[in-house]
Amino acid sequence: MRPNVAEVGIDATDQAPRAITSAEIHAADLVVALAGVEDLPHLVGVRYEHRQMGGRTETLQEKRGLRDALLARVADVLARITRADSP
Repeated sequence: MRPNVAEVGIDATDQAPRAITSAEIHAADLVVALAGVEDLPHLVGVRYEHRQMGGRTETLQEKRGLRDALLARVADVLARITRADSP
């Protein structure tokens, strides 16, 4: 998916999937999990959202669709966080 995200200006050349750490969860107000939400430590005061992303993609068009869906979900979360922080 790296060349796919490069099409929208995201440099992911040095990125790889990994598990979120407990320290990252402790520092978060909101955790959005794409998979494995049941395996995360659940802390009081941290909101959790599980976003199912669908099955494995094979074609470039399917990968672009997944990328665009993920970008839309990130924009939605960012808009909600921004509204929540506004006076």
